[in-house]
Amino acid sequence: MSYSRAFYVRFRCDTAGCACDVEVRVRGCVTDDGGRFYEYATSICPRCGHKLFRSHQLLGEAERAKER
Repeated sequence: MSYSRAFYVRFRCDTAGCACDVEVRVRGCVTDDGGRFYEYATSICPRCGHKLFRSHQLLGEAERAKER
């Protein structure tokens, strides 16, 4: 499986005292049934430094205009 497409996914921090909401660029692919697989280059939030999958809730793919 080739992770050849760029996607942006949105996370919101759930840590007390942090109201971080961030979009992270990931590499991914679309499966035959329309699902997505993502490959993350980091597990740390670029904005607040908390762990993305421990302190942050994955909200889903961010809506963006098609990049050229």
